[in-house]
Amino acid sequence: MTCPNQSPQHIPAPDAAASGSLPSAQAPPVPKRTYQAGTLLYTKMGLVGVFFWLLWGGFCLRLMELVMPALLPLKLKSAHASNFTIGLIVVSIPAALNMILCPIISTWSDRHRGPRGRRIPFLFWPTPFITLFLVLTAYSTDLGTWLHHVATLHPGLTLSRAWAILIVLGICMVGFQVFNMFVGSVYYYLWADVVPQAFLGRFISLFQFAATGGGWIWNYYIFGLASTHMKAIFIGIGVFYFAAFMLMCLRVKEGRYPPPPLMPRGHGGGAVGMVRTYFKECFRNPYYVWFFLSTSLFNMASSTSVFLIFFYRDTLKLSLEQIGQVLSWTIVLTFLLLIPAGWICDKLHPLRVSLAVYAATSVTAFLCFFGIHNERTMLIFLLVAQVPAAFFLAANLPMYASLLPADRYGQFCSAQAAFQSVVMILAPPLAGVFLDWMGNYRYAFFWQAVMTIPALLVLLLVYRGWHRYGGAKNYVAPPVDASAAKSHQRAPEL
Repeated sequence: MTCPNQSPQHIPAPDAAASGSLPSAQAPPVPKRTYQAGTLLYTKMGLVGVFFWLLWGGFCLRLMELVMPALLPLKLKSAHASNFTIGLIVVSIPAALNMILCPIISTWSDRHRGPRGRRIPFLFWPTPFITLFLVLTAYSTDLGTWLHHVATLHPGLTLSRAWAILIVLGICMVGFQVFNMFVGSVYYYLWADVVPQAFLGRFISLFQFAATGGGWIWNYYIFGLASTHMKAIFIGIGVFYFAAFMLMCLRVKEGRYPPPPLMPRGHGGGAVGMVRTYFKECFRNPYYVWFFLSTSLFNMASSTSVFLIFFYRDTLKLSLEQIGQVLSWTIVLTFLLLIPAGWICDKLHPLRVSLAVYAATSVTAFLCFFGIHNERTMLIFLLVAQVPAAFFLAANLPMYASLLPADRYGQFCSAQAAFQSVVMILAPPLAGVFLDWMGNYRYAFFWQAVMTIPALLVLLLVYRGWHRYGGAKNYVAPPVDASAAKSHQRAPEL
């Protein structure tokens, strides 16, 4: 089903004048300007239409993806889970699933050909299951209590109510994450297939605005209600996401794609050969490995953010409503900074901006560690910390696009996600143990400040390699094919 004002067409489009000669007295119609993305052609209104539906989808996706990481720690804490368990369920298990599923889903989607394209089916079919697990999470306490009651009816089964609730929450989290991996991976690939290349940069900027708007609505209006209406939030967001995202899937139309490339044949042939080729291409060059490591270490540094809600609530004694309102002001600052941050990234290069972001993030985390003592100082120092965070939003995706090979962009993004997942499986439980040892959630900021430093040092190695491969004016991503690599003028080893 196609939106009426989206007007995508397959090319080559028939020439109106080719079917016959026009009467001499009739002036030929002025052709409308069109914009091409693959085999899709858009009029100006059609381009507005596809932008609207994709941005609407991004807004709904952002709102939905905030629910689990924001509210699940509170539900786990109420079930008397340790910090180790919270880090394991909220971050480590999703990271493990990401490491396993993202390369599979990305490759599967690249090769899929169907009536609705190669991306939309991977967004459409998982959406009902995402909603289902959000609703089940809303009723996790009731389901856990029922499971505990069933266990007490069987002699020899000992299952406390708290453990029963934790089991239900763990199952809901795994189920949610499995299906959300399809949407969270493929939605970002859809852009490159349906948005004309000349408008992709502007679309990404608008997407950041839409996603940030979803975050602001969450923090200002919804999060503060979690202490009294948590069940309603899970159900409401789940139902809203289902209706809104499914509408986007029905409105956005993909074009036609060429047949998928043949499966690579490596040692062992077939799937084994494809896996060997994947790892050789992605991890043979140390330059790419340094890039994967630096971005992964930076995410490792932020792994304690899941515990900050307990610092604000239990140490500073703030209500969830107060916390949400303070965080909403940081999002307002992000709105104001995104446009100048994007302009600076274009002028200086996103890699240079990312270096400054990494350094500033460490400094501002130290400031938060020493300076936050009440609601007022929380607002002040979180606003300061939000400045590098806003520049990170503006620089991160462009940095990926500017450094990774364009012809294997999805493949290398999935390799980075898998690499990062290995780090994120270990980091949150270790951070939880660290916070248990320190006995103060304030040290979540200290962890971030210290752990960002090695990420910065490794990114400096990437920066040196970037210069050797051409720098800002002449950069060419190192080839990944063995034959191309031999003929390529290799940069010196890092």
